[in-house]
Amino acid sequence: MPATDIQPRVIGAEPIDKEKIPFFVIGETTYYVPKVIGQNIALKALEVFRNEGDYAIANWLVEEVLGEDAYEALRDCEDITPEDLEWLFDELSKRALGPMEKALGKRRNGR
Repeated sequence: MPATDIQPRVIGAEPIDKEKIPFFVIGETTYYVPKVIGQNIALKALEVFRNEGDYAIANWLVEEVLGEDAYEALRDCEDITPEDLEWLFDELSKRALGPMEKALGKRRNGR
């Protein structure tokens, strides 16, 4: 094997902050999102896209990142508006997929 000056990168050496921050409120309940969304979510989203298509990512991302309770609350909220959904998907996409899209040279919402 030829000699190389490249040192291997140690991945996962620094734990991601697990703190959660308020994200949205329905009624009297506040739902939270991780302050830092692990980039393994972006890799999982690629798999969902490959296997199920673009629209499946939105559904999967809400449940995966926010959790089952928040997903059910959104699904059951009769007063959710198109603007609410647009904000929700834009924010989750930006936070979870933005770094990957940037690295791949994609526009922010250019899936």
